[in-house]
Amino acid sequence: MKRSIVIIGGGCSGLLAALNLQRCRWNAPVEIVIVEPRSMVGRGLAYTAPSDRCTLNVPANTMGAFPDDPEGFLRWAREGNMNFSPDEFVSRRIYGDYLHSLLDSALEKDSRTRILTYQDTAVDVVFNEHLKRFEVELSRHGWLKADVCILALGNIPRAHISGIPVAGTFSAPYDPRSYDGIEHLRRVLVLGTGLTAVDCILECEGRGFRGGYTMLSRHARLPQPHDLPQADLVTQVDPLFSSVDTLLALSLTELVRRFREEATRLGSSQPILQVMRPHLQNLWAGMSLASKRRFLRHLRAIWEIHRHRIPGVHAALLDSLRKVGRLRLVAGRLVSAQQQNDSMELQYLQHGVSLQDHFDRAFICAGSEGDLSKVDQPLVRNLLARGMVRVGELKLGISVGESVIPREYKDRWRVLGPLQREELWEITAVREIRVEAARVATQICSLLNHEL
Repeated sequence: MKRSIVIIGGGCSGLLAALNLQRCRWNAPVEIVIVEPRSMVGRGLAYTAPSDRCTLNVPANTMGAFPDDPEGFLRWAREGNMNFSPDEFVSRRIYGDYLHSLLDSALEKDSRTRILTYQDTAVDVVFNEHLKRFEVELSRHGWLKADVCILALGNIPRAHISGIPVAGTFSAPYDPRSYDGIEHLRRVLVLGTGLTAVDCILECEGRGFRGGYTMLSRHARLPQPHDLPQADLVTQVDPLFSSVDTLLALSLTELVRRFREEATRLGSSQPILQVMRPHLQNLWAGMSLASKRRFLRHLRAIWEIHRHRIPGVHAALLDSLRKVGRLRLVAGRLVSAQQQNDSMELQYLQHGVSLQDHFDRAFICAGSEGDLSKVDQPLVRNLLARGMVRVGELKLGISVGESVIPREYKDRWRVLGPLQREELWEITAVREIRVEAARVATQICSLLNHEL
């Protein structure tokens, strides 16, 4: 009997789920369907950067698509005569090409596991009690039936920020059209100071913009640069930071103190984070809800700039822009935005004081939407309305623990990728996504094989 698995979302998470499912040893034919509105499966938002100026923020030698082959990307590149070094920060477009090539190879395989792609948008999912199967409604291709359904929506763009509609107000940093005429402008606002904001400035510079940037965020902190090489320092990190039980026994205040002391001793926080990284999901799972809230309120901004770093050359560019007065960092909160002729007037609060400023163009680089009650997409609205998912208590993503699906079928309804932040926290980078995709595929294979 042929089984069907539908994956909603064909970005990196959805593609890695499909590829890992195809690698499993099945007892019967399996059809894997990827539903993705974009024409290119595997790229998602992360790997559709407008140019090669936007690079991976980790070295190439760790970016293989599978946990058991971390050098797969580097090997693929060398086979294609792209001879960059293992520690090079490669264009995200090239990485998107790599992911898409894996899909092409998978589609060509003559196996019992067949992968299909639908360029379409899923608008609803229901569980049919009579058939004991999921039914996925597509906007153009009708309904698909599935024994297993995986929700892999990736990072969902914000529809509003500070009550202001994003569409029609802000330019999208990964849309090439957003940079049309940028070389003739004088003042640009970049709302956000994280990785996407850095990409935006790189693209503006590459397109000939020579005016001034204002980067506005709550804390106005830029990502830290990568410290390379540091292999020797990793071996010197206190074993405390690789013991989840020991870390959980500390208060959050004590943990922060110990972390700072160790970073001072080593001269960098990066080796500590390398040691902690394999344990972060277990550490997050073991924290109380109150501790998680405290972390998000007081430490999240600091954590992000140390955990998610940028290449040194990009940090040097930002530093030079600040030194010549072209880049200004503002710690504040956006209040309103109004279009006035050819410019935009923004009002923001800085240290409780209301200020106004004018810009020729404003880019939204303030991160993805974690509170799904604010997402204006038919699929998300329908899933929430029928109880298939619920908004996480921390507003970081989706929870499916209390869904309306019968208990014996809950393991067939899965979430994969950034929407798992509520449960896992560390699940936005390829390294964690590929491990989770392999784990989910193995579980699904075992479940369905057992029934055959």
